[in-house]
Amino acid sequence: ILCLQEVQEDHYENQIKPALLTLGYQCEYKKRTGSKPDGCAIVFKSSRLSLLSSNPVEFLRPGDALLDRDNVGLVLLLQPSDAASPLGASSICVANTHLLYNPRRGDVKLAQLAILLAEISRLSRLPGGSTGPVVLCGDFNSTPLSPLYSFLTTGCLNYSGLKMGSVSGQESSPRGQRLLPCPIWSPSLGIDHRCQYRSEEEEKEEEEEA
Repeated sequence: ILCLQEVQEDHYENQIKPALLTLGYQCEYKKRTGSKPDGCAIVFKSSRLSLLSSNPVEFLRPGDALLDRDNVGLVLLLQPSDAASPLGASSICVANTHLLYNPRRGDVKLAQLAILLAEISRLSRLPGGSTGPVVLCGDFNSTPLSPLYSFLTTGCLNYSGLKMGSVSGQESSPRGQRLLPCPIWSPSLGIDHRCQYRSEEEEKEEEEEA
C-alpha cells in the first residue's frame, strides 16, 4: 500500500497512475477542492487486496469560518486475500490526508483531523461493534513532539490553555498566541469530542436540552 500527498492531478492521470497500473497496483485519488491542482492518492496491490469502498473526504464546509480550506482526505476499505489478511481481518481501513500547513491555525488542523477520524471510525466499525485494523497516513504538517502528533499516538489531547500556534510544533517560537476555543469545532458538524459522529439519539437529546 502506498499513500501519497501533493499529487498533481495531471501528473497522476498521465504518469503516476499508468505506471503503477502496469506494476499491478489499483489507484484511487481525491483532488483538493477549489482550484488547487493537487490531491491525495492511495494505491495498493490488486493481487493482495480488493476495494470494498472508496470514500473521499472534503474538509471544506461552506458557511463555517473554521472549515474554509481546500484540504482533503481519502479513506479506503480494503479486503485482503486470505494469505495477506492480518489476524484474519475481513477488511482493512486505509486513510490518507494532507492537513492545512498554516502553523498558526492549530484549530483548523484539529477540526480537519476530527472529520477524518470520524470517517475512519464509521468505516472501520465491524458488525459486532468492534473496530477493524486501521492504517493512517498523511502529511499532518506537524512535528513528532507536537500536541497534534501526541493526540494521534495516544488518542487524547488536553487542549485547555493550549495556543493555536503550538498545536503542530512547526515553529520554535509560535506566533499564534490565541488559545484554542472549547469546543474547537461547531456542534453543527455532528462530531463529538471523541471524533466520532453523534448518533441520532444524541442529537435529539441535545435539541431537547437546548
